[in-house]
Amino acid sequence: AMEGGLDNLEAVPGAADGLRRLQAAGVRLEVVTSRPPAMRQSTEALLHRLFPPTTFEAYHFVAGGEKGRTCNSIGAVALVDDQIPNMIDVLSWGLLPILFDFCGSYCWSVCNPGDLPPGIHRTESWAAVADL
Repeated sequence: AMEGGLDNLEAVPGAADGLRRLQAAGVRLEVVTSRPPAMRQSTEALLHRLFPPTTFEAYHFVAGGEKGRTCNSIGAVALVDDQIPNMIDVLSWGLLPILFDFCGSYCWSVCNPGDLPPGIHRTESWAAVADL
């Protein structure tokens, strides 16, 4: 899993424009990922290939269940993520959880809207993320 598929991902359509819009609005963008630290170099290379190198101010590689604590410690106000457990974690830290489910195609993010705790925002595009 350290080579191949995860290192050859393509950008989600609209991501570059959505991130540019957020930056233009003064949002500081940092990556918080649960990829293992051994994947740091390949992950940063992938993101530099997909987005301009000035897109992200910092990269944080954290253990599972640590995204909320990490976001809180760096002064983040929100996390965009495609995993429901990470959204619940971020919400418990008083931050804005934005569940990203591209065009409703992420089977791991499927649930009835009523099953999501109040305060979690489900989005299906980066334009919708930038509009929040």
